[in-house]
Amino acid sequence: MPLLTGNLGSAFFSKGNYREALTNHRNQLVLAMKLKDREARQACLFVLPDIERHLNSPVKRGTMHQDETNA
Repeated sequence: MPLLTGNLGSAFFSKGNYREALTNHRNQLVLAMKLKDREARQACLFVLPDIERHLNSPVKRGTMHQDETNA
């Protein structure tokens, strides 16, 4: 099950739906910890900071270059 929620989280992330990705990867972490699945837990801990960076980033992907050329 942790792999399934991780795959859903990755799909949401690739579509730019970072809030859903975060929710699914957090669910993956909880399940991995309950099941003592070290591999799934490590995968989740690896990706969570990247999702959080995207959520907290003031500049969206692809806009930084446009802003620089318009300045």
